[in-house]
Amino acid sequence: THTYTNPGAYLSYLVIHNASGCTDTSFMFPIHSALPPDILFSFAPNDVCPNQAITISNSTDPADSVNHWHVISDATYFSGCITDSVPSWNFTHTGTHDIALVGYTHECRSDSVVPLQITVKGPVASGRYHTICGDSAYVVKFEAYLQDGDSANWRYGDGQTESVFGSGKHITYHTYPASGDYKAILTGYNGTTGCVPYYDTLDVTVRKIHAAFVNDSIVCDGVPSAYNAVTSTDVQASCGIGYTWYFGNSPPVVVEDSILNYPLPQGNWPITLIVKDANECRDTVHGFVKVSKVTAAFALSDTVGCLPSFSISTIQNSVSDTTITGYSWTFGDGGGPVSGATPSHTYTSATTPFQNYLVTLTTTNINGCQGVHTIQVSVNAPSCIISPTSTNVCAGVPVTFSCTPSAQITPTGYAWNFGDGSPVQTTSTASVIHPFSPGGTYSVTVGVIDLAGCQGMSTNASTITVQDRPDAGFQFTNMCDVTSQAACAGCNMVFLDTSINAFPGPRQWNLGTGGPVVGSPSVGTTYTIPGDYPVSLIVSSTFGCKDTIRDTIHVYGASADFTMDKNAVCKGEAIQFSLSNPVNVATWHWDFGDGTDTTAVTPIGHPYTYHPPGGSTNVTLIYWTQDSACRYSVVHPISIHQVIADFDRNNETLLADSVHCLGVQDVFNNTSMNANTYTWNLGDGTTSTTSSPTHTYATAGTYNVSLHITDNVHGCIDDITKPMEIIAPPVVTVTGGSICAGSGSPITTVGQPGYIYEWKPPGLLVDPTVASPQTNNLSQSTTFTVVVKDALGCEDSFTTVINVQEAPIHIDWDTTVIIGQTIPIPGYAGSNMIYSWTPTTDLSCTTCSNPISTSLVDIVYTANITDQNACFTETNTFTIHVEPKATVDVPTAFTPDGDGVNDIIYVDGWGIKKLIYFRVYNRWGQLLFESTDLKTGWDGYYKGVLQNMETYVYQVEAETFTDTEPQKLDGYFKLIR
Repeated sequence: THTYTNPGAYLSYLVIHNASGCTDTSFMFPIHSALPPDILFSFAPNDVCPNQAITISNSTDPADSVNHWHVISDATYFSGCITDSVPSWNFTHTGTHDIALVGYTHECRSDSVVPLQITVKGPVASGRYHTICGDSAYVVKFEAYLQDGDSANWRYGDGQTESVFGSGKHITYHTYPASGDYKAILTGYNGTTGCVPYYDTLDVTVRKIHAAFVNDSIVCDGVPSAYNAVTSTDVQASCGIGYTWYFGNSPPVVVEDSILNYPLPQGNWPITLIVKDANECRDTVHGFVKVSKVTAAFALSDTVGCLPSFSISTIQNSVSDTTITGYSWTFGDGGGPVSGATPSHTYTSATTPFQNYLVTLTTTNINGCQGVHTIQVSVNAPSCIISPTSTNVCAGVPVTFSCTPSAQITPTGYAWNFGDGSPVQTTSTASVIHPFSPGGTYSVTVGVIDLAGCQGMSTNASTITVQDRPDAGFQFTNMCDVTSQAACAGCNMVFLDTSINAFPGPRQWNLGTGGPVVGSPSVGTTYTIPGDYPVSLIVSSTFGCKDTIRDTIHVYGASADFTMDKNAVCKGEAIQFSLSNPVNVATWHWDFGDGTDTTAVTPIGHPYTYHPPGGSTNVTLIYWTQDSACRYSVVHPISIHQVIADFDRNNETLLADSVHCLGVQDVFNNTSMNANTYTWNLGDGTTSTTSSPTHTYATAGTYNVSLHITDNVHGCIDDITKPMEIIAPPVVTVTGGSICAGSGSPITTVGQPGYIYEWKPPGLLVDPTVASPQTNNLSQSTTFTVVVKDALGCEDSFTTVINVQEAPIHIDWDTTVIIGQTIPIPGYAGSNMIYSWTPTTDLSCTTCSNPISTSLVDIVYTANITDQNACFTETNTFTIHVEPKATVDVPTAFTPDGDGVNDIIYVDGWGIKKLIYFRVYNRWGQLLFESTDLKTGWDGYYKGVLQNMETYVYQVEAETFTDTEPQKLDGYFKLIR
């Protein structure tokens, strides 16, 4: 042991030594030595309602020395977020409570307790329920616990309610109509504490357990049979349990599903089912089942044989505990089922070298139960497997075949069929050689005979595919002139494989350019120098059968070019062209790129009066070798410049783009070509130098918009002018009116003829498209809007209001009050109403909408209501029931701390007519306060001094509306601060 004298963190560890001087050191464990913290805190408020939080203010110094915090109050130990030094707290028990804040510094605890400082006002309501088993399972016992409450109300969750009164425990019984899950809500009330009602919700499980099941009376041995408990009710089944089955004295079978599929052995079995519901109530039901059994058995005349046929016969040995009604046989080769006690069967096929078949008997008794028995038979089938040296060959190439016999077979001879029309060849050995021709596909088979005399065919047919040799050929195309039969230097020459080859395989080209080209059916090359070139093609089939073709290609060639004095002109200017450096050129032709051409001798001057799309074109010189064998061309580009002024007004797709209503912004989109300077005149004094200006005309009228464009590089200009017509919007005058609800009214509109009208909302008008429409029967004041358009589509909108006087609201109201209470009557029936109340007894006014009644007896008031427009009249009734009961009470505590809550203690109660006196004494009998006014209470002060926190005595005498003698009351209350 060790005592630490100073606070701090210490690392402890153990070192051990043995006699040989070896040591070992343990892990280090931190030890914290600390002093208990000095806890200091406050809280607020002192008076709370249930579930109203109080907040703790922690002034412990230093607070960060505390590792965790706890709060103790309300008979509950609280350990919420232990690192929160300023937790909040909700109370669920009424009365006055201590509160303690506990802090731990490394397990050193310190408490700070404030005794009886928090007063929790009611109500608090909590409920419980109890169910019973048996026929009365729908009857549920409810217990309501009400703390500091006047009354409580049960809502049982099935539409039924029930109330109890006074604090304490209340027991009620409620019968539910059926099984189910109900949400019962208990609500507690206290009309004097100012606290909201308190709710407690119970999930009530109502069940009436009933066990029931059905099953077949007779089932078969070992076969799962269904035991169906679906008709059981209110079973609690989950997590693998719910239904407990007992079959005789066997262990129970417990399952979650209502249907159990369960096998039983032969015999007579009593059955018991036990189920329980969510409330642990149980029910039991009993049943019975008989289990029948049949055993199938038979013998065979023989179990081993050979093809082509092997016959067997059956010997019957089946037994059953009752009458056998049928036998069904299958023999494993697809035959059957066959009925009868002892049928025979013949096998005619088998896989090599032998095949086993299962003979199966199914025996059925009079109860439908079945027994199954199986015996295996074997059928021999000799064979061999053909293996050729190759399956893909060229025509005339011989193939060697060998036949490998199947296991357990010793062949004595072979008969070969090559499938090509040649005679069957018989051999004593397992191999043979044979050539195939012409090309095609041949199926080779062999028959084999074993020592036992059983005979069969090979298990496979060897397929031999034979290909004929290909016939090689090719042709070429001059891609500069596909109609030419000559090869031209500088042109791409494409060679195409034209071989006859039914099974194309690899090919190899040699185009005479120094290296082979292998692969594709078409290849290309460009011969740059005229001359003779050897070309060859070797073609192969997919099996490697080959053929070769060779030829010599003669290549022709020529070259030329031309010059120009300029390559860019304006429209109308000419360009001079001259031929340069011709070699082997026999003839030529000029294409000037403007739709004209010539064969004239150069130099040539050509003027351009045509402006091509985009301003550019190509000049082409075409020339040929001798006899026009090869054609060549050379191309040079030229530019021809032109400017064109144009623009569109608002896209120019509709008339409205150039003729439209005032106030619409116009967009002038510049579509001019080849200019770079723009000058706009918009017709109303506005000018612009932007490319595409926008403009909004201020007044209606017709304006001429002009555009002037310039090409600053070439000095070209162009102009264009287009008109814009701006139309003023229509103007109308609209007048509404006032009507009674449910009637219609015309709307008057004054405007020019030819206008188009669109009224909204259209559903409230007879015709929303006329100038002055008639409204339908209106139930409330409505704002109508009309959009007016002229013939050109210019429009404006106007509004008017039809004021509708609505009918008074019908009210049939009743309430119950305690005698002496004032009753505000909710008589308001709508705007612009005139009220007349009868009778006028105990009313604060007789012509207002919400009078106050001070009646001491039951009374019915009638309000006759008419609107100010005399459209409607309504009569509403208001029934007041006055409860003749009275109580006199004084609270048990108050807190005169100036926070505005519970600062003054008053005489309270129901049905109090007059306070005769309210007196307060201290413990020595000194009178501190006296009043005869119910609205005046004691504020805790005597002669200007706030009194001490202790218990005080009160005396009260008051007249009530129900008692013939004044009620007297005395007791104690606490002053808390």
